[in-house]
Amino acid sequence: MTIPDAFLSGKLVDQNGLPPLTAIFTVLIERDSQGQRGFVRVQGDHMFRPDGTFTSPPLLPGRYFLRFFGELQGSPASGQGKAADRQRRVFDFIYPNADTVSEAQPFDLRAGETMSSVFDVPEPTWFNIVGRVKSNLPVEDRNRISILFQRNMEILPDVGASGFSVRIDGSFEGMLLRGSYVASLHEMTDPEPNGYTRSLRQFGSTVVTIEQDTLNLELSMQ
Repeated sequence: MTIPDAFLSGKLVDQNGLPPLTAIFTVLIERDSQGQRGFVRVQGDHMFRPDGTFTSPPLLPGRYFLRFFGELQGSPASGQGKAADRQRRVFDFIYPNADTVSEAQPFDLRAGETMSSVFDVPEPTWFNIVGRVKSNLPVEDRNRISILFQRNMEILPDVGASGFSVRIDGSFEGMLLRGSYVASLHEMTDPEPNGYTRSLRQFGSTVVTIEQDTLNLELSMQ
């Protein structure tokens, strides 16, 4: 007996009813992955159409979650060329506005069902982070030290990390979305031709929760 495919579809809009400048969506389902029980991606990440609409790949009946990640359109007065202004337009949430899958609203699909809706992007809230790493680093070139913040969204494998350079006195600053993070300290390579760097080694990590502007964050790595 063939089970008819099910689908999730819809349109993603901002508070003005406009589609995002660019966006991807991820369908998540709970299952075992490499010996761990967690929420995994169904066939990877998928792009939205330019008008903000999307359709999932064919799905079996079951319980699913949707993660949305992208950048909102900017207004002429917002200074679209400034990196900080662009960053504040970046959103990353699990429907309807959750930081982790366990806090999110599921979609229970039946065989052959297409569930469609208009999805609103909540206004992204970025927090300013200023801190200091309290560690003695056995590294001669302190200019290559970075701190990476890996956001815990309960997705396997983990989502990407935000990285900030650590100054010679151990201080750093940047911007993060609300959520729980694993902060880890790394010695990085020199920039490659594409501009990216890679981690040579990790010195330690700690868990931190960001819920507001944090201007005196002190981290002890273990």
